Amino acid sequence: MGQGDSELILTDSAAVLIDAGEQSAANDILADLQKYGVTKLDWIIGTHPHADHIGGFPKILDYAAAYDDLTIENVMVPALPDDMVPTTRTYENFLDGVEKNGLSLTQAVSTTIDLGSASLEIIPSPGEDYSSLNDYSICTYLTCGSTGFFFTGDASKPEENDLLSSGTLDHVHPDVLKVG
Repeated sequence: MGQGDSELILTDSAAVLIDAGEQSAANDILADLQKYGVTKLDWIIGTHPHADHIGGFPKILDYAAAYDDLTIENVMVPALPDDMVPTTRTYENFLDGVEKNGLSLTQAVSTTIDLGSASLEIIPSPGEDYSSLNDYSICTYLTCGSTGFFFTGDASKPEENDLLSSGTLDHVHPDVLKVG
């Protein structure tokens, strides 16, 4: 078995896919989208550009570009310093898929996305000079009624410490924590 990360958030009026695991996960994700009747992803969010998080996106994006039963509206990625932007085949395939869908990349900024019966707070990495792509991970805080879910991508100690010391997470009190 490999490793990977992916979360599908479905509400009464929206669908968000955070990460898409390794390339080998794409068929399972596409099957799940069909199983749950998802015809539109309002957002796909690549928390950071490692293959175990964005590897499945190229096939999903290619599928959406080729078939009418899946539309992708928006693509979010972390802001990265120029010297950290990957040149891997996986990342280039991801960018090609974004282009095939006529989309552009939205760099993560602090905002809240209304998902109808839930809200998804985008918490970008506060750092600008990390040595690992993991520490540029987009974190998200999903609120469904009184229940909170905190997704951390692959944030490790440097990003976690910066998030805590900045006060960015003072209001985040999750019931469920997905650790990196």
